Formats: sequence, structure tokens, C-alpha cells
Amino acid sequence: MSNDSQYIDSYYQATINAIPEQPQLDQSIEADVCVIGGGMTGLNAAIELRKKGYSVVVLESQR
Repeated sequence: MSNDSQYIDSYYQATINAIPEQPQLDQSIEADVCVIGGGMTGLNAAIELRKKGYSVVVLESQR
């Protein structure tokens, strides 16, 4: 384990593509549902809501 990481070094971590920076939200967005958090549960909820016809916005901290 590296000293600067709280995670175990892995092949996945070493080969994953960098996550592109996204601009900070600086305007109003209208949607039927706002999902807070882009983890497994948040993204799954957003996908299922879109399948049912809702407009969805996913907000993720620091991304």
C-alpha cells in the first residue's frame, strides 16, 4: 500500500483512465428529479428514473 493513499494498490487503480474535470454548476437546471451523489446507488436510481421517463440531474461533489 502506498503511503499517500488510503486504498490498496491494484491493477484497476493503476490502469484506470483519469476522470475528466467537469465545470462547476453555475446556472439553473430544471429536472423532475435531482439525485445527490454519483455512486452506485445514485447512478442506478438515475438510470431507473430515466427509464420511467423522468428528466434527471445527478450532482456529485468535487467532480
